[in-house]
Amino acid sequence: MMMELLAIVAITGVTFVGTSLDNLLLLIGFYGDPEYRARDVVAGYVGAILLVVAVVLGMSTVAHFAPERYIGYLGLIPIGLGLFHLYRLIRRTDAAPHYQGRAVATKGALAVGLVMLANSGDTLAALATLFAESDLGLVVPMVATLVALVFAWSALARWLLSHPRLERPVRALARYALP
Repeated sequence: MMMELLAIVAITGVTFVGTSLDNLLLLIGFYGDPEYRARDVVAGYVGAILLVVAVVLGMSTVAHFAPERYIGYLGLIPIGLGLFHLYRLIRRTDAAPHYQGRAVATKGALAVGLVMLANSGDTLAALATLFAESDLGLVVPMVATLVALVFAWSALARWLLSHPRLERPVRALARYALP
């Protein structure tokens, strides 16, 4: 049981990191905007990931009734999203990253949560497959791992933004790395 627990925590962590590199760049953008308080950024991101988990749990419940051979096709969703965003980036003429602008009229945790949620389709798809293939007894450690990684991701974003040698390159690469 202990090995299974360690394995699911590791798999959940790798899944989160693999699908949340774009979220790290969004966090850097939020932390770099003086109109957002750090606690609002963290609260919004935690809220978004908990909503993703709720959706994933619902999807995994439905997936238990679907034939297993089709579950793996959910992995095509994050690939498609990445290709779509790359296409939009190539076709764009302005130099502003897509997370800036007037799309969000509100500030605070709600705005952060909505942006992070809208950007988490790949995380949702990957976690849906993971949750669907896991025992229900492992849901709590999986959710705890995700929440812990949200805090770690937030701390990493703040550190990258405050590091004197990394701030400029991180901001410059953010636009191209998001897709």
